[in-house]
Amino acid sequence: MTSLDTLTAGHTEDLATNTAAILTKQDLIQDDYLTISKTLNLQSSLDTLQTNIDLKQDTISNFEIDGSVNLDTNGISFDTLVIRRVNGITGYSDNIIHLTEIHIWVDDKNMLFESSSSLTSSIVSWSDKEVDIGYQTDSPPSNLYDNIRSLSPNISDVLSPVGSPSDVAIIIKNIPLTKINNIQAIQIFNSTHINYGNRAIGLTVELYNSKNDPNLNTILAYSSEFIDNWAVYRIDFPSIDTYSLVFTGSLIVPNTGLYVNLVYLEDATINLFPFNILGNVDVVGDLTAENLIVGSTNVITELNTKQDIITDGSLTIARTDGLQSLLDSTAKLATANTFTANQSITGDVDVVGDLTASSAIVNGVNINTSLTDILSRLTALENA
Repeated sequence: MTSLDTLTAGHTEDLATNTAAILTKQDLIQDDYLTISKTLNLQSSLDTLQTNIDLKQDTISNFEIDGSVNLDTNGISFDTLVIRRVNGITGYSDNIIHLTEIHIWVDDKNMLFESSSSLTSSIVSWSDKEVDIGYQTDSPPSNLYDNIRSLSPNISDVLSPVGSPSDVAIIIKNIPLTKINNIQAIQIFNSTHINYGNRAIGLTVELYNSKNDPNLNTILAYSSEFIDNWAVYRIDFPSIDTYSLVFTGSLIVPNTGLYVNLVYLEDATINLFPFNILGNVDVVGDLTAENLIVGSTNVITELNTKQDIITDGSLTIARTDGLQSLLDSTAKLATANTFTANQSITGDVDVVGDLTASSAIVNGVNINTSLTDILSRLTALENA
């Protein structure tokens, strides 16, 4: 019998008990090994929570911050694109929207085509956005993001219905939530068949955040209203400088060379939304800001218009001809002065030293003459 046999011979019952207990323990939990029961609706609740976090809360009460906070009010995000007639203007005999393609370029990619499988789109009257008014045969709004541009008329074009209202609009939703400042460019490809391109006149492009603004009331960014017939309307955004591919007809289209008379180029207008604090703010440390607006007054601008502090040697006075000679002729308090005219003293005069004068008149009496007369009489009395 080995030493191990000898050692364990009297403990077979304990070993059996411990072995049975070990076998009841759960295996080591690996990734994807764990299944949790009783989780009905858990995932949807988590998804809803995440959505609420993404949307952010508009009003925050009793918000305490221990550390630094950066408030970026320029980083607004969009998930909806609208192209519509804003003033009922058209360059054709009807209000039909007739376009070929729309591109949204972000990080050197046409994100509209990249996410086309998840997008939803509709054609509506802007005054009644919930009612889809349809489209002409084989010309749905989804053709705008199929990345197909055909020279043949009406092939892969988008056509709003005959009799389209004057406020007709195309709405494209479910675009991946993207910061507007990250957009490089949006391109609208017009129909160039005969005079149909004039239907683009009166249209404008707008961006919205449908999660924060389900009724699409707040425009986040927009183009100007198209006033001429162009093959391509290119609207540049802040990140156009990050575009690293070539400017060509199949990517972001240039407006130079062969394209100079085909591409209309403008910069998007981005609406800024200030961060408003309705209560008091106590700042313990430094407050750094580019501008300080109080009411309607820009305090920084006002301060910059004020005169600098006057320091020794920094003050120059204009129109001083003869000033120095006048100053030289005035009385000096620290030196003796010779007065060439009568001087009037309203208050008392205290003389610490000698007072020398050719004559002194007090209340009309010449003291000098009076004293001389008195002394003369005293001398006559002494000699009598």
